[in-house]
Amino acid sequence: MENSFVSGQYDENEGDLSSEVEEHEQVEEQSAVVYDENGQYYDENGYLCDAYGYYDEEGEYHEYEGENNDGDVNEIEHDGKKLLVDKHGRILSEQKIAEADPNLPEDYDVFMSAFQPQRLASVLDADAASLCVWPNEPPPLSLIRFDYYENTGKLSHFGTTDLKESRKVRHSGSFVPIKSLLFINKPTSLTKELEIFKAAPPLRSRFKPLNSNNKRDVARWLPSETVHAFVGAPGNVGSVDYHIEWTDGPDRYTLNSSLDARAGWRRLWRFAAYPVTQYFILERSITHECMGSEGGTGKTYDIVTGSSVFARKHWRLLGSFYAFDLQLPCTNKYTVYTAQEPFHRMRMSMGSIHNTSEW
Repeated sequence: MENSFVSGQYDENEGDLSSEVEEHEQVEEQSAVVYDENGQYYDENGYLCDAYGYYDEEGEYHEYEGENNDGDVNEIEHDGKKLLVDKHGRILSEQKIAEADPNLPEDYDVFMSAFQPQRLASVLDADAASLCVWPNEPPPLSLIRFDYYENTGKLSHFGTTDLKESRKVRHSGSFVPIKSLLFINKPTSLTKELEIFKAAPPLRSRFKPLNSNNKRDVARWLPSETVHAFVGAPGNVGSVDYHIEWTDGPDRYTLNSSLDARAGWRRLWRFAAYPVTQYFILERSITHECMGSEGGTGKTYDIVTGSSVFARKHWRLLGSFYAFDLQLPCTNKYTVYTAQEPFHRMRMSMGSIHNTSEW
């Protein structure tokens, strides 16, 4: 399985791993114990043990520390080691517990505990990037993100470059994010002004080029903002043509990148912009025997495409970023490969990889 995106700019702790590997192997060896009819067994020290404790040489019973009798899996400490046992006192394999991934959502607070907002990489070395992408325009030029939403119940659309307003609309529950576009922040010889208005109810936006009007539109619109869109995609590598379409009852506008207009909608104007997609970065801790060189445990990652992500059991959301759908000058194209055996793995490459059938 693979996925591609284009990105422009976008001390581990040292330790003795041998002791961790040895300890992990000892835990696996201890799992092979023989139980009698009472659910008891003898450990490596010759002590008689059961689910909740052990008997010493004098026959005195000692309960394990950290015991939780209400749970199916308990963490106990015995001989200075932390072990996982089931309700019958049987030592469990950490590998099997790590691989047991029920299809249940993770707790929201746990899933978001490591999240960090995305960084605006466009502000880094802006002059050099501007001259590379737009060599005929005076630097610096930067990009502004435009978020586009659809209200599927009332078939209305809303778009804005205001990040606070975008988050408010996204969390309203009425709108679904459809696409994000990038516009240049300043007027150039390649752009034209695109006016954005809004009206309610239902909440919706109107898009039109400056000094252009739709005489059939009778709704009252409030000015919202103005963006600088490309006149057309030809000559602007990485951009896509979008058509502004209108319908009545009430007056509504939509953006369409296909060659044909939507049924019941009238095509009015055209502009071009850079389409981008949001990607979420997920992290998970893995314990597996094939990671013995790393102490038996490690991290695995996943990149989820789309405008939203669901909380996954055992996963943490680290952050998100936006990447171009089409390649621009001075950008790199990355391909993301994933594999599910022996556990979920991911790798990124700027070129071809070996053994592509395994990914």
